[in-house]
Amino acid sequence: MSEFFDYPRALLNRENRAEYSQIPPSHLGFLPGCQTTNLSSNLAQKLDDFAQAAAVNRNCKITVNLDRDGTRQVFTGRRYWQTSIFPSRKCGKSIVCEGQNELLFAAQCEVDIGVIEYASQAILFETRVGSKWTKYHSDFCRLRADGAIEIIEVKPDASHLDRPDYREKLEAAGEICAELGWMFTPVFGVDLQKRTFHNFHVNWAHRYRFYLIPDWLSLAVERLADACGGHSTVQDLKAICSGLEQARALLCALICRGNVHLDLSQPISLNAPIALIGGYNHGL
Repeated sequence: MSEFFDYPRALLNRENRAEYSQIPPSHLGFLPGCQTTNLSSNLAQKLDDFAQAAAVNRNCKITVNLDRDGTRQVFTGRRYWQTSIFPSRKCGKSIVCEGQNELLFAAQCEVDIGVIEYASQAILFETRVGSKWTKYHSDFCRLRADGAIEIIEVKPDASHLDRPDYREKLEAAGEICAELGWMFTPVFGVDLQKRTFHNFHVNWAHRYRFYLIPDWLSLAVERLADACGGHSTVQDLKAICSGLEQARALLCALICRGNVHLDLSQPISLNAPIALIGGYNHGL
């Protein structure tokens, strides 16, 4: 079985490769009309409903800022947060990421076919816990293809959630999310960094998120989709390209555009099945 990528030997050797649970894709079925739906409008609707719930609103204030720098002033000096600017194709702008784990999670969102849009540092929860007020800036907020809004907290590992004051703050934010019908999900850097096929493929795919597919190749993909009814293989995709390097760039770009879906948790061989999902000829 010929592999599409050059996998490290340690990854292919099951005795040396760590077997860990993956961060599951957010794809749960597409929201009808999701092309006209965006994160901003979904948040606005939920917050309008929330503002009418006076009993809840007295103990919480929510601030939303979907601009690049979000709701928190971000410093780049060494004494504050180590910050990077991540150019996102899916969001159509650059976003701020604090540290390597947030960068890795942004790459996951770029590749995840079930994520329509996402933003970092976008929501500030101010909640009253007992007699005091606490502030919590969410690391990420994202709109999933099934219409759900998900608040993400990224930490190196679960032990970082054990501090009583911090856990209290997260629990308060989680309760507000439950009132709004939002999901609250912790994500850990140890899972994002582990040696797995899924993480290897995500790392490859997001590198090519801005690959400009030539018009002739977009047309060839569209013809392939029509000929096979949307069910094809990696070999078929490779056959319409000028070589393996272009085939890799094309496959990765189509994954990031949401035009191709395949199992990223296993080695990708040339005969691996793929689903082609239309809209191939729209440019960047």
